[in-house]
Amino acid sequence: MNNKKIKQLMSVFFVISVISLICIIWKFQNKFISVVKIEGGSFTEGIIGTPRFINPVLAQSQSDKDMTKLLFGSLIEQDKSGHIIYKLADSIDVSKDKKTYTLRLKDNLFFSDNTKITINDIIFTIEKIQDPLIKSPLFSKWEGISLKKIDNNTVNFTLSQEYSDFQNNLLIGILPKHLWKNVKSEEFIFNMLNTKPTGSGDYKIKKINYKKSGIPDSYILEKTKHSNSYISQIKVYFYENENDLANAFRKNEINSAYGLSANKQNKDLFDGDSEITGKLPRIFGLFFNQNKQDLLKDKDIRELIKLSIDKQDLINKVFSGYAYPIDSPIGNLNEDSKNIKIDNIKSKLEKKGWSKNRDGTYEKISKDKTYILSIDMSVPNVNELIDVANFVKKSLKKNGIKINIRIFDEANLHQKVIRPRDYEILLFGYMIEKDTDLYAFWHSSQKSDPGLNISLYSNSKVDKELEKLRKDKASVNINIIEKEIEKDIPAIFLYSPAYTYMLPKKIKGEKISIIEKQDRFSNLEEWYINTRHIWNVFIK
Repeated sequence: MNNKKIKQLMSVFFVISVISLICIIWKFQNKFISVVKIEGGSFTEGIIGTPRFINPVLAQSQSDKDMTKLLFGSLIEQDKSGHIIYKLADSIDVSKDKKTYTLRLKDNLFFSDNTKITINDIIFTIEKIQDPLIKSPLFSKWEGISLKKIDNNTVNFTLSQEYSDFQNNLLIGILPKHLWKNVKSEEFIFNMLNTKPTGSGDYKIKKINYKKSGIPDSYILEKTKHSNSYISQIKVYFYENENDLANAFRKNEINSAYGLSANKQNKDLFDGDSEITGKLPRIFGLFFNQNKQDLLKDKDIRELIKLSIDKQDLINKVFSGYAYPIDSPIGNLNEDSKNIKIDNIKSKLEKKGWSKNRDGTYEKISKDKTYILSIDMSVPNVNELIDVANFVKKSLKKNGIKINIRIFDEANLHQKVIRPRDYEILLFGYMIEKDTDLYAFWHSSQKSDPGLNISLYSNSKVDKELEKLRKDKASVNINIIEKEIEKDIPAIFLYSPAYTYMLPKKIKGEKISIIEKQDRFSNLEEWYINTRHIWNVFIK
């Protein structure tokens, strides 16, 4: 065999070997090659409303909270199960009497201007929250709590009385003391740092685009030097209302949006693939004020109202299925409650002298006076809640109850209706982040403003359980509270809304864990867009 043929055979053998090697690698690629997430990529988020206070001390509107979350992060976070995830904080120790919490800060933390974060910044932030002149929305959570610096990385928080959910107070970002220390309390809300902040989170402001009016139109955020996030850039655009947000998403001006209603107008946006949905910890229902309307003192009338409403039908017609029926003050379902028959309740009322008039509404004559089963219902001026009110009105009319809907804008509802308790039935929703929140809504001490017990509910058994709940959750059976409230019917719990978060398919990772709306960013550092195939031998 001559040299030429040998070379040809060698070439053929080489090609066959290479092809064989490629086939082997392809077949067993998972053993040799891994797909890893790498830095890079961006997405564009749409938010309703323009932020005024991108500041953990002052953030109040949803756009304030969203931007504050992106730029300031948090000392700690919570996962879906309520377990603590340490962010800026390294550890939290609790004393035996559960009144002193010792927080240690992680080392080598920096603000977006590369200034080091210390315990002085944490103490400064909390002191600003506690300053009554600044009027922080978090003031009540921190009132009466004292702080003591141990060293540059450690601080003690001392409570006047045991409070099992104190650690939830630490779901906040930190202000840079070196930039804010000379700002007077009365000038705090006017400072330019509220819209051009230096934050403690994974992202910082790269550019702000303004409208002709001088109001910010959008923010372009980029990773900080010390960030652990994978996504390099986030563009945030602001819209006046949900319709504008929906149209922007429809036109691909943005590729992520939170809170789009799953109604008929937005039906084309929901393809079952792009949106992430789940149950929000909000409780919507009808809250009765028996002091304002004597008819509601009759438990049978309250029962009839309850049994007249088909909650699943309400959810299907008003929310296109994007909500969850509930029967309890913490959003649970109770199948046992379905056993009561509506005809039995009607019979009880008729024995008490109620009968339907020509209009189909129950009426009763007593002491030469005619009583009509007609009740006013106060409703916030929010489209979906007005739709809920109309559904309830129609449902109750079928069973002889007339409902008069009174619509109020948000400011008037709080100041002229809720605070003075000037309503008969209130269609309203409250947030339950944790079980101890029940105290504010159901303890008898909270019946008067500024308390939040809007049903003016009083039950000594419930009071005792709620008091124990604030001290030691493990010693309390929540079912006792639920059953007592359900038995007394001070309110009818209707639904918990579903959140809808439209995210582009290119974003991968554990995408969302929501307690409040801005918490969709709590695990942002787990999101990624870009990937690369890497030989396993090169992976740490």
